[in-house]
Order: sequence, then structure tokens, then C-alpha cells
Amino acid sequence: MYYFSEEERKSLSRGLVPRSRAIGVAEELRGWNWMEPPLEPSYDVRLAAYEVASRYCSSGRDIYLRRVMKVRAPATPSMVRGRVLHSVVSEILTEAKKFLYTYGHSACSSILGMADQVLEVADTDRQVLGDTYEDVLEEARMLRSYETIRIVSRIQDLVSRYPHISRDSLASLSIPVVVDQHLDGAMLGLSSHLRTDATTIGEPIVLDLKVGEKRDFHRLQTTAYALVTEALYDYPVNIGCIVYLNPSKGNLTVERDFHIITDEMRQWFVEERDAKAAIVGEGLDPGRATSCDAQCQFYKTCWS
Repeated sequence: MYYFSEEERKSLSRGLVPRSRAIGVAEELRGWNWMEPPLEPSYDVRLAAYEVASRYCSSGRDIYLRRVMKVRAPATPSMVRGRVLHSVVSEILTEAKKFLYTYGHSACSSILGMADQVLEVADTDRQVLGDTYEDVLEEARMLRSYETIRIVSRIQDLVSRYPHISRDSLASLSIPVVVDQHLDGAMLGLSSHLRTDATTIGEPIVLDLKVGEKRDFHRLQTTAYALVTEALYDYPVNIGCIVYLNPSKGNLTVERDFHIITDEMRQWFVEERDAKAAIVGEGLDPGRATSCDAQCQFYKTCWS
């Protein structure tokens, strides 16, 4: 999911990266200025990045129900499907690194063997998936095969060019991302237990994996991670990437939405964070949205 094509790398190095540096970002909207307005939190509320970034409920009532009314809504099939496929990607990349550090050049057969692993799904998740359970299993099989082949191809290419490459270098070059990186977002009014799906090594790019339709507000998620990374480490993060994964009917399609994390995106994040923090901090019920997604966790709560 996180390997860029040659065309994408050229587009980044010759287009998006230099353009992001030329555009620049207002200093007050860099994460390291978390202690000053507008980034300084207005409420003593800690929100998850997905709570700020999610616009599936346009009124924000999902935040009110979850955080103020303490409603425990069941996961939807689409949520469970996304979580399962996320875990497949994360586990494969993590295990592949382990094999590389353990076996070095000889890790390929072990990595390819991961394609045949049996997917473990919790009984509760299996019940939620219902009739779609077998479909999700097949999607996971496709995804494991796709990822393992991509990793092994990368390893073999590196070894052919650098036959004496060290295990550490082989691991970092063949899998040049950190998955599930933990971030403490408290300085920006976010959870202390954030996790990025992936962060590239080199020019920092924060990546988020989505299963399903493309939405403009998905970029708020990468914006949140960029701001928190800047707040923690004091270096600029200018580019995000949403990876859209859609496995279906024997085919797997991957689309990458590279984008500059602009002033406008950062300001949008601040507005969403402050509005939702106000709902939680003041216990305000914003009311039902004018149009609701039937897949929303709280659909039955709002309309029962």
C-alpha cells in the first residue's frame, strides 16, 4: 500500500515537494506553535484524530452521543471490514521487518509464506460482518498476496544491486515506512494515543489508509498527524497521502491521493477541532444532521 510507483516518486520529487516548500505555511499554523492561537486548544478536551476528521455526521451529533451521552453504538460492517484490512497491512509489514532482521537476504520465502496465513477475526466482528464475512476473508487473502509479492520484489531488487547490504539497511530500504507510529497529541487538544497508519522515511509524508469511497475531509486526518508530528519533533511536515484500498470481485485497486497540507487545511482542522471540543466541553447537542448515512453507528440512536 505504501510503495510509490516511479511516476508517483517523480511527481513528488519534481512537483509536489518543491511546490510545498515554495508555497510555505504560516508560522502560526505550524504544529510547534501549539501554545499560541489559533492552535492552542480552547477546551480541556482530548479528541481522537478520527473524531476531528470525520464528517460523516455533518452536525457532529456523533461526538455528542459518544462523548457526552456515553452511547455505546455497535460497529458497522464497513467499520469492521476496514479495521480487518488495516490490520492485515500493518501485520505484514511488521512481520516482514522481523524476518529481514532475523534472516537477512534469506527472508523472502518466510515473507511469501505470510500470504497463506489464516486470518483471525474475533467472534464479535464475525457476527457484525454476517453474510459478508467470507467476502472479507477473500479480500484479506488478495491483500496478503499483493503485499508480500511487493515486499519480496523490493528485497530482491535491492539485493541484486547491493549484494553485501546489511540487514538493517535492507529492512529500512525495502520497507521504508514506520507503521502504527504512536503520537501524543495532547498539546493540540488531541488524544495522547494517536497512531499514524504509516510515515515515510526521508521526506516526511504521513499516510492514512482508507477502505471505501474518497471524501475531501479524509485529508483532515493527515493534517492532524502532520500538526502533531511538528509539535513533537519540531520539523515541518508538508505532504500527506490518503491511500484508498478497494478490493472486490477478485481485483484489488489502489489509489493514492497526495496533497500539500496547506494553511487552508490546517485552519479547517482547527475549526473542526474547536467546534467538536465545544460540543463535548459544554455538553451541547447539535441535533440530527439534515441528511444521515445509514451506515453511521448512531443512525438507529438518532432515528429510533
